[in-house]
Amino acid sequence: MTDAGVPVVGAKVVLWAKKVGRAADARRVKEAGITGADGSVVFTAVPKRSTKYRLRVVRGEGYGPALSAIAGVVVTPTSA
Repeated sequence: MTDAGVPVVGAKVVLWAKKVGRAADARRVKEAGITGADGSVVFTAVPKRSTKYRLRVVRGEGYGPALSAIAGVVVTPTSA
């Protein structure tokens, strides 16, 4: 996360997840993290089904809340 090109350190970021095909209100918090020195945050979610993700930055001192674009992960079942 950056603000005017400068990394925002220590911001709380929440990862929201919604399985593809579920109602919009079926999304839930999957993980939460804090941005590092370079403004990045890392999550280790491993979906079992195709899922759409979105990050939400919680309002902090000097910056407001923010939402990312929605990113999708397609899971292809393997045959046994």
